[in-house]
Amino acid sequence: MKVLFSDCTFTQETLAYLKKEKDITVIQGKIGYTEEELIADLKEVDAYILNGDEIATAHVIANSKHLKLISFMGTGYEKYIDVAACQKYGIPVSYAPHANAKSVAEYTVALILDMVKKVTYSYLDTIEKGNWGKLQTWDLAGKTLGIVGMGAIGQHVARILHFGFGMQILYSGRHPKKELEAELGATMVSLNELFAQSDVISIHAAYHPNTLGMIGQEQFAQMQSHAIIVNTTRQELIQKEALLAALQKKQFAGIAMDGYYSEPIINPQNEALLQLPPDRFLITPHTAYNSEDAVRAMEKMVLESLFDVLDGKKEIRNLITNG
Repeated sequence: MKVLFSDCTFTQETLAYLKKEKDITVIQGKIGYTEEELIADLKEVDAYILNGDEIATAHVIANSKHLKLISFMGTGYEKYIDVAACQKYGIPVSYAPHANAKSVAEYTVALILDMVKKVTYSYLDTIEKGNWGKLQTWDLAGKTLGIVGMGAIGQHVARILHFGFGMQILYSGRHPKKELEAELGATMVSLNELFAQSDVISIHAAYHPNTLGMIGQEQFAQMQSHAIIVNTTRQELIQKEALLAALQKKQFAGIAMDGYYSEPIINPQNEALLQLPPDRFLITPHTAYNSEDAVRAMEKMVLESLFDVLDGKKEIRNLITNG
């Protein structure tokens, strides 16, 4: 079996094991495939592990009907794989649910602390501008954390900040989490109530047509002036122009985002958000998931699916069943 793995993370030991013990040859693909480049490389393989920034569009899938499996190295596959097209042509699609949840949660907390304590801003102010000022910050203890989307990642963030920092927890979502409410004293509220009452807002809702652009001027107008937002899910959940306008009006203190509206950023000088100081707008390159522990866990789940296909099993582990 031949497998294309874009931005391959397998160690040499893993590659050697797959070749010797499973007769699997991994072709190490690149980052930044065009549709036609991806179609060309997929013609030579039996399965495809997607770990780059490319998108397996309906056009790509229609020209790759021979594939026995497409596996996504992560959780948020919705933007990167046209699952409906795969199902149309009978191509199984798998992913690595929750494998990176703790990594993303810890990274989220790191960004929250960076924004609240102005760590990056203080460093740049000291090193680049030569200032030795003592910026006033505030403490998380006793403040309110609002979680938008209380899934696996949101729950990890809530536990860390409640038990570790003494924050009170609000959350919004589709369904109440009664056990979590009992554990953390959390309260479910509407999205607007969450934005009005929270000192820190952490966004973890899934990427879905119903969530795209769910946060805009209506929500920003509710916020307290000192409040911050951290977004480690897809940036498209926040309306870009509304975000820029709210930051320019200083309706809230600032936002940290892991990732951007277009990735990679080709012309940063043309992006107004990127011209804001890092205490107002902090960005990292979509790397919250990328801890060594999370990568190994994702690889394990991807290989489980691959081995199930190789062994001809009817039940493939970690399979995506919805379109």
